[in-house]
Amino acid sequence: MNPSLGNYELVRKIAAGGMAEIFLARQWGQSGFFRDVVIKRLFTHLAEHERQLRMFMDEARLLSQLSHPNIPQVYEVGYEEPHWFMAMEYVEGLTVADLWRLGAKSGQLMPMNVALAIIVQTCEALHHAHERQDRAGRALRIVHRDVTPHNIMLTRDGVVKLMDFGVAATSARKDTEAGAVRGTFAYMAPEQVRGRPLDKRADVFALGVVLYELTTGTRLFRGSDV
Repeated sequence: MNPSLGNYELVRKIAAGGMAEIFLARQWGQSGFFRDVVIKRLFTHLAEHERQLRMFMDEARLLSQLSHPNIPQVYEVGYEEPHWFMAMEYVEGLTVADLWRLGAKSGQLMPMNVALAIIVQTCEALHHAHERQDRAGRALRIVHRDVTPHNIMLTRDGVVKLMDFGVAATSARKDTEAGAVRGTFAYMAPEQVRGRPLDKRADVFALGVVLYELTTGTRLFRGSDV
């Protein structure tokens, strides 16, 4: 029998990052109803640190304010001793990085219509996030800060999902002050590399790098640091 967490059966571990483990899980209901979800479970040793726990909760809070077909939904944030976790929409498909590598191995560029469809849908997700307001009508000023091929997924139905808002900046987050450099260097705008204040243009720059790579089959910036 698989282990459980809250109301979810943990089916298998998908991945692990610097802050959390990712599981494919199953939520069961009445009369055999079930749905597959993703569980993001904060490492227990990090839950003891106020800053790390706040970042985890901030991501869940931010995602709960976004409602768009190109952004995964968050269903629940929960705690079951000793684990903090969030339950999210399960996205079945491949990352754009995976698709790019498959094309590189076969010596074929991604078809232009596919590349443009990916970029257009990612633009729609970013526009929704960039223009989002809180319940009082104040701009949230969301900046994703890590738009990369690894964080863009394409489902089996051809729907793009912009993933991982874990390092996103907003007007409400306390860890987004100038000088805090977060993201992936190969896709950072110059002002992001320099730790300067950011706005939505940093995400547009990053998506432009992704577009270049998809349509040329080559990396634009190869460095992993500055």
